[in-house]
Amino acid sequence: MRRYTKAGWVSIGSLVFLAVLALCGAWTGTAWGEESGAEVSGEVQHDLVISLNGDGVVANMASYRLSLSGELGGAGWAVPGSAYISVKGEYDLQPESGKLVDLDEAYVDLYFSCADLRLGQQVISWGTAYGLNPTSYVNPMPNPASSGGAGVAGGVALELARLPVPAMSATIYPSWGDVGLVAVLNPRLQGVPVPGDAQAEILRGVAYQIAQRQGLPPDLVTVSAERFSAEPPESLSDRLEYAARVGTRMGNWDLYLSGFRGWDDHPVLWVSMAPVTDPVTGYLTGVRVDPNAAYRKVTKAGLAASCAWGPYTLWGEGSYAWPDKVPELDDPNNIAFSSNEPHWQAVLGGDRTFGDAGDVYLMAEYIYNSNGSLLVPYQFVPGKSEARHYVVGMARWQPAQDHQLEVSGIYCMNDGSYVAMPRYTYQLSQSTSLWFGLALPGGDEETDFGGLSDARSATLGVKLAF
Repeated sequence: MRRYTKAGWVSIGSLVFLAVLALCGAWTGTAWGEESGAEVSGEVQHDLVISLNGDGVVANMASYRLSLSGELGGAGWAVPGSAYISVKGEYDLQPESGKLVDLDEAYVDLYFSCADLRLGQQVISWGTAYGLNPTSYVNPMPNPASSGGAGVAGGVALELARLPVPAMSATIYPSWGDVGLVAVLNPRLQGVPVPGDAQAEILRGVAYQIAQRQGLPPDLVTVSAERFSAEPPESLSDRLEYAARVGTRMGNWDLYLSGFRGWDDHPVLWVSMAPVTDPVTGYLTGVRVDPNAAYRKVTKAGLAASCAWGPYTLWGEGSYAWPDKVPELDDPNNIAFSSNEPHWQAVLGGDRTFGDAGDVYLMAEYIYNSNGSLLVPYQFVPGKSEARHYVVGMARWQPAQDHQLEVSGIYCMNDGSYVAMPRYTYQLSQSTSLWFGLALPGGDEETDFGGLSDARSATLGVKLAF
């Protein structure tokens, strides 16, 4: 029987309390909303993830999300508007860790005659594609290499949720045409750190390569630090990011041209080497390896389009990025895991539904990334960055009102690796659903998704929404 510490039981008790609070909100939210003009919604969820490699339960996750929204107006308000706030939390009973209360989104909308203004922590989605959107520049995406690849394989889904950031966004509707302009001001750089296990793997590989190259025993190559360390800029003026998008409609097509000037989500990495010599003889006695990391600014431009063509919905978008040069990445005496070269990312896809009730849904998508793998934004083989091509697919069938079968997956055309994710969902009631899903990565160990073999798993989940 598993034993929990006192702190663990307190955390579990807190989560149970929050879950009960959420249920109370579900029961009383409608009546309270009618009286106050506000609306309460949310969900409570539990996921049990079992390894298919014989490692037993790898995650036993309880989570919740609560949101409150309401209209602004009446006395004291010169401009009509609305407000929204949501909090979330999760606790994994397996490693006994989690964050019980975390602010998700919190913003105020103001509606003017020719523009809409949103202030606060928010997710700004500009993309037209399914899941991966190259032209959604503002909100960073969590590193999918975290948690042993669970961000890709363990979620049994292809949707990629971006992190909210504090921002000011405005949508302007000029009188001279059907054009929308969006401007974003993000006063906080929210970088995506490199997972600690990935950092350790990089440094171990570097030390081994240097020892082989210099003909030294591995123990004579020392690493000055265990981690790459990168600090975001301190001043507000340096942290500011700007983005804009102009959209118009031409025939059946919605077209969007966008641009961005801000910080790259991921820090660039490189290691420098310093010889260690004997002070008497001057002979080489070892090599010291110094890991380095830095955030840098990047300029991006993108084009996106979508249209409805008969029963089909088609989309495409692409972006081109010009990163600011970091001189150390081009120094031949260093080993660089990032590049100063510009890079492309593009997505083309389409979907359609079948049946009178739309009970069959099919989607296919092609993804191109000139900067290498979608999983890890670094070159593990220094100096080589092979463009990657991916195919994404999804098929969803609802044979009855309460039953849904879904199969989704992603395939790397370069190395033949893949992740297949079948899932069955049963709707117990209007607010409660139960599902069972599999995450099945495949491929050789050195391939994109073959390295996620530890994430082969089965997930049983239940969710109560209100």
